[in-house]
Amino acid sequence: MSQPAGGGAFQPIESAFDKVLEFLTGTFATTAATIAVSVCGYLALTSRIPWMMCFSIVVGVAFIFGGAQIVQTLAGSGGG
Repeated sequence: MSQPAGGGAFQPIESAFDKVLEFLTGTFATTAATIAVSVCGYLALTSRIPWMMCFSIVVGVAFIFGGAQIVQTLAGSGGG
């Protein structure tokens, strides 16, 4: 007997991952990312932080909030 795809035994794991994703892209994360990018910009403006570190912060924020789109693009272009 097989379980239907996307349900059954894996539902609790899927629910937990949905909660994590909601936290990582929700209101709190958006506020934290906005503050991080703003502080990074201020520190770069006053020459107190290397530009590569600022670039890393901005790219990290882009990966967090664009992660779902990146995965969909990669999954859609692979295979058939």
